[in-house]
Amino acid sequence: MTDRELLELANEAGAGLGNFGILGFTQDELRKFAALVRREALEEVDDLYFDALQADLENGVKCLNEAATAEFHAKYPELAKLPDAIRALAAQEGDK
Repeated sequence: MTDRELLELANEAGAGLGNFGILGFTQDELRKFAALVRREALEEVDDLYFDALQADLENGVKCLNEAATAEFHAKYPELAKLPDAIRALAAQEGDK
């Protein structure tokens, strides 16, 4: 969390700048400020967790797709050649 974000949370909690630019908190404002900081920290952790989970899921899907493709090619070798055959036919049509 940046200094600017902390100052914004302090302002949201009701803290004011006292002498020499030092933040002044009442006990209730300090409690509110602590709760706001906790909330922001938890949101940051939640975002990091979601990003890591999303990356893992994408990697897992990629692995499953690769395994399924390999299995399909092993079971149906002639069908696995179909995309290349279609490309060759399309290239021949383009040459005409």
